[in-house]
Parts: sequence; structure tokens; C-alpha cells
Amino acid sequence: MNTDNIKDIVVKGYNSSEKTYKLQLDFEKDEDGSHVQSQKIYLKWDKIVKAFRHIKKELNEDIYAKLLYTLCTSIVIKDKHYRTTQQFLYGVPLKKNIRKISDVQAVLNFLLNSKKEGSSDSHAIDCIFKHAFNMLE
Repeated sequence: MNTDNIKDIVVKGYNSSEKTYKLQLDFEKDEDGSHVQSQKIYLKWDKIVKAFRHIKKELNEDIYAKLLYTLCTSIVIKDKHYRTTQQFLYGVPLKKNIRKISDVQAVLNFLLNSKKEGSSDSHAIDCIFKHAFNMLE
């Protein structure tokens, strides 16, 4: 299984002792999409943030800035501890930075839907998925 076959991502919970999110990934197994296979993984938010930084290395700074701008203008973060989407992604210094599951779900859904639609940010999103979910490769 690879990141190209991901059909849906569902955040199932958060483990505060290990600081990991429990994600359920649904994969399309057949070409017609009739058979779906699920896999549960545990992922730290830091791994997603590090995957964002790989865009700068593998692609370039402008693509990274455009994706960040698109995220900031497209997603509404409902957690009152974060004033901007950038603060939500990278955290606020000297805070615990425990993100709400609904907001994490919103970010992952936006990335997955943008990847499916073939938006202009699709190369950057592929880079994020490749590094964040590298255990699937």
C-alpha cells in the first residue's frame, strides 16, 4: 500500500502520554473502488510538521509558501488557543500545543481532498504524504 491509494483518513483519538494521534487510513484496493482496506496507525504531529519542511528541501520555498497560504485561507481552526493556521501547524512556543481532534481532521481532510482533486498544490501534498506516512511505502 502506498499513499496514492488513500481514500479516507479518520482521526480516531489522541494518546496524551505518547502524544500520538490514532488514524484510520482507508485504501482503495480495486480499480473500481469497490473493495476498501483499512489500516490503523499512530502518528505524532511532529512527523506531519517535519513533512511540511521537506517541501522546502525537495521542491522549493515558493511552493511551500503557496501551500501554507492556501491552508491558512481554506481552513478554519476552531481551537481558541491558536489565532492562525500557521500557529496550529507549528505550535505556539512555551505551550503544550495539544490540538483538537476535529481541527487535525480538518487539516488532513483538506490535504487529502486537494490531492484527489489534482490542485496546483498536489506535488507539495504528495511530498507531505510521502514523508508523514513513510511507514506505508
